[in-house]
Amino acid sequence: MSIRRWFRRTPKEYPQQQAREQLAEPPLFTVTETQNPSDSDIEHAIAVLCDTVDRTLPLNPAYVRPVLVEGERHLIRVWSHDQLVGAAVVVRDGSQENRMSHNRVSSHIVGYLGKRYRSLDLIAVDPNYRRQGVGELLLRSAEVVAHRQGARFLTLIVKHDSEAVAFFQEAGYDVLELGVPLVVQSSSGAPVGMPLEPPHCWGVKQLIG
Repeated sequence: MSIRRWFRRTPKEYPQQQAREQLAEPPLFTVTETQNPSDSDIEHAIAVLCDTVDRTLPLNPAYVRPVLVEGERHLIRVWSHDQLVGAAVVVRDGSQENRMSHNRVSSHIVGYLGKRYRSLDLIAVDPNYRRQGVGELLLRSAEVVAHRQGARFLTLIVKHDSEAVAFFQEAGYDVLELGVPLVVQSSSGAPVGMPLEPPHCWGVKQLIG
């Protein structure tokens, strides 16, 4: 398990005086990364993800547990001292493909990812720590993990009319229109279209460097 420490970035909307007060004693965030986490790590993450997540996705333990247990996965957690304030899960390429039926590729396609991609399956921030940079820290850490594993793209699922769309777009993600499938290369080498049911749509970012 790797550990990194970050100082909280002052929110953009704070007035200058408040910004100086924030910078005087910035709280310390610690980021931990765990590949193929233990049962105790999984149960802890499940509790936090299901209790604090913005209800734009129907998350519950029955959905979250398979994401953390099945296949190759990477659990990223952000701590404020000893309190878990955010978590995200990056899974290997092919995990999304395995959960969806193969579909004939539509002509209305934004991009073709091939095989070298990772999926950000879950991301959640404690409501008391939102707008303090925790979500950005989780997202940036997920991109680092994916790039380190050789991925060229990171994908995610977002509700098309939620505030999260603007958050991901500002972070450099292309959010596909409703009904537009993501196209990847299957283990057999054939292109596979992965559609989503409304109101959800795909987000994808090319990882540079």
